Amino acid sequence: MINEKEFLSVLDFGINKHFKGKTEKEKDYTRKKGEILVTWFKELEKSNYFKELNETEIKLINEKLDNTMNNFEQVRRLYLSLINMVMTSEHNKPKTEINFVDEFGNNLTIHVNQMIIIFGWFYSSLCEVMKHLLMSIIDFKKISNTSPTGLGDIKRIFNKKFPQINLLNDIDTWVRNSFVHVDFELSEVEIIYYESKTKKFLKLENFFWLIIYADLTTYVIMSGIFYYLNKVKMSINL
Repeated sequence: MINEKEFLSVLDFGINKHFKGKTEKEKDYTRKKGEILVTWFKELEKSNYFKELNETEIKLINEKLDNTMNNFEQVRRLYLSLINMVMTSEHNKPKTEINFVDEFGNNLTIHVNQMIIIFGWFYSSLCEVMKHLLMSIIDFKKISNTSPTGLGDIKRIFNKKFPQINLLNDIDTWVRNSFVHVDFELSEVEIIYYESKTKKFLKLENFFWLIIYADLTTYVIMSGIFYYLNKVKMSINL
């Protein structure tokens, strides 16, 4: 059911249409993730790990995913706006704060640490979106006899079942957990988070790349799932 050439062509069309302003590094990363997704989906199909969906279920999933992605896009716009405001300055250096005036004429300031927390919550949202996308079409009980509670569980399940396929290798769910549980520390150059009870250090530059990679991976998964659902619906209507 998964046609690699067809899906990658669809993905490439989306990249050219929606990725204005993205670097070639980001575009190449997205294409590579698309190739990995196809390999992953083929393995899932071969092992009969996809849910058996009827047309009504597909419609409900599409409606839910549309709503999720519409809401998520609002969060994404906030994140991108803040990134743009932080990185735009007269001296071509990142700002450490954003100053603005509210509707009552009050001078307000958003400091860098507050922005990092917002970025962390955005990263957490990306992880949640990926979890819901994958759980909408994959029958995890067939794979591991359990239902994953989060993206970390999904990573562990797939790393054990398909260790050679690294679709989620750039997703750090421990960073996600630290921001969700507000269990982190911030300094001028790095984020301190916890992997189990072990203290970890993440440079801010690497944190921003984590977010970028998660954003691109979410786009690939979303594209793959809508493609797959459309294929299933077509096969039902034959």
